[in-house]
Amino acid sequence: MAVNFTISKRGKGLSSQASHYHLKPIYDSTVTMDELAVRISKACSLTPADVVACLSALNSEVRYQLQNGQKVELGWLGSFKIATETKAHANPEQCSKKDIRRVKVNYQPTKEFKRYLSNTTDFKIDPKAKSKYAELEG
Repeated sequence: MAVNFTISKRGKGLSSQASHYHLKPIYDSTVTMDELAVRISKACSLTPADVVACLSALNSEVRYQLQNGQKVELGWLGSFKIATETKAHANPEQCSKKDIRRVKVNYQPTKEFKRYLSNTTDFKIDPKAKSKYAELEG
């Protein structure tokens, strides 16, 4: 299997005069938790229901730990931590929790995990990707 890419045109930003083109992954489908549970159960002694229960418990525990200010490390998979988008102020006295505009969760894979994906994944550009822009420019 390969990860297929298309080409995405990004508009003229404030600092640049020309559009830019970037590779963008194409996701053909989504793997559900139930599908993962069946695959995982075939690799171990747990039933699919047991795997779903474990994944559900993991989800609850990760949420709990993040809500309590903890960074969660999942071994070779990587870590999760809370991040926020906040309003900036000229001096520290003006800062308050009302400045939090949005809460996010950052996922940081381990170097080994990223290296593994980089070295073992076949990346391909969809043949139609370049042709859709050739028609517009031609």
